[in-house]
Amino acid sequence: MSTARSVARAPWLTLIALCLGFFLMLLDSTIVAVAIPAISEELDAGAAATVWVNSGYLFAYAVPLLFAGRWGDRIGARRVYLIGLVLFIVASAACGLSGSLPALTISRVAQGLGAALMTPQTLAIIRRTFPAATLPIALGVWGSVGGVAAAAGPLIGGLLVGVAGWPSIFLVNVPLGALALVLALLWVPVAPRGTSTIPFASVALSALGVLGVIVAVHEVATLPILASIALAALGVGLIVLALRVQPRDPHHALIPRQLLHSRGFVRATLGATAASFVVGSALIPVMLALQDGRGLSVMQATLAILPLGVGSAVTAPFAGVSVARWGPRPVAVIGTTALAASTCATATAIQTSAPVWTIAAAMALFGFANSFVWSPLATAAMTAIEPEYAGSASGAYNATRQVGAVLGSATVAALIATGGMALSLWALGVVAVASVVVVVGLPSAAAAEGSGDTVSASPSRR
Repeated sequence: MSTARSVARAPWLTLIALCLGFFLMLLDSTIVAVAIPAISEELDAGAAATVWVNSGYLFAYAVPLLFAGRWGDRIGARRVYLIGLVLFIVASAACGLSGSLPALTISRVAQGLGAALMTPQTLAIIRRTFPAATLPIALGVWGSVGGVAAAAGPLIGGLLVGVAGWPSIFLVNVPLGALALVLALLWVPVAPRGTSTIPFASVALSALGVLGVIVAVHEVATLPILASIALAALGVGLIVLALRVQPRDPHHALIPRQLLHSRGFVRATLGATAASFVVGSALIPVMLALQDGRGLSVMQATLAILPLGVGSAVTAPFAGVSVARWGPRPVAVIGTTALAASTCATATAIQTSAPVWTIAAAMALFGFANSFVWSPLATAAMTAIEPEYAGSASGAYNATRQVGAVLGSATVAALIATGGMALSLWALGVVAVASVVVVVGLPSAAAAEGSGDTVSASPSRR
């Protein structure tokens, strides 16, 4: 029996291969945060300069996502995924072997670019591989893996830095990435090449626009306020212009208008962006409060937030099943409500100097929210569109979600500097409440807007 035929009969093998790679790249979005002090000390660099080890990855991850999704539609999602995975593995090795801060920062940028190439392809391949009956469960697993990875970053990072030093958080990606590469070669099917073209003018304008918005928020503490506002406005203007000048033909557009006119896709994407704003940055003030405010070591602080990872891991299997049974909207409302409640509870515990166990309890609820947010929102977004637009839809969904994470981190950093850890968490709580408001408006049956057709696997490999 050929490999392709095995894949067609067992799409879950495809999901396993994709989820391993997806876990690694999202893990690297948050794992570095706890290693910043160690990197700064060992490489004899200032804290402000060392932050770019994390920011460089996030920038390189967020900016090319729209292009990466369209490129996957054009030359094949599997091919682009493999290119990105190889780049990610090589860059991870370069990060771990870096002897200077500039070398480490450049390697992190390459890592982020590899992740940007991979991410849209995972959703696109899943959308095309699974039939309508099992697609919500598959997307639920994918979303839960992402939530667990984001939550596990600080936990795994703290343990690795404490035991083996900061290079280990990068070098661990090499054997795991090699395994993900082998599984992808064996189990990820090939879809026919698309006939779409890439609108390079729109790609360039959107990339510059996203970069402008991110830099404006990231550097708000160093730039004059009017300069930050002007740069952000310019970035938004470039993004709008990119959408205005793109071809009207959906097969040649950067973001097909069908996506923008789909209530399910738009609501799910906005809800995911708001949730990512919170999830991608909440642990920064929490870890600072535990270490600087309570005097805990890195290992002790990591143990204090351990319930977050446990909560995500335990509840993740139920998230996808819940979406398949009840649909995305009620599960998303539960998840975002838990996200808002846990964030506000953590803010209260830190502001009132409550015992550490209260923060741990709030983190357990945060872990539950992690699982019950991403599964329904990914399902709502990807089942609201036709399979032929899966690449561009995945690129748009992940691009806005990643931008939300970057903006959340920058906003939290600014609020911590001006008002402290509790204030930053209260601000995140407000954004989490906004995500609840958005997802309440999801269609009751998002899958009704899309199609359950799948793309059959091809026996060839490219």
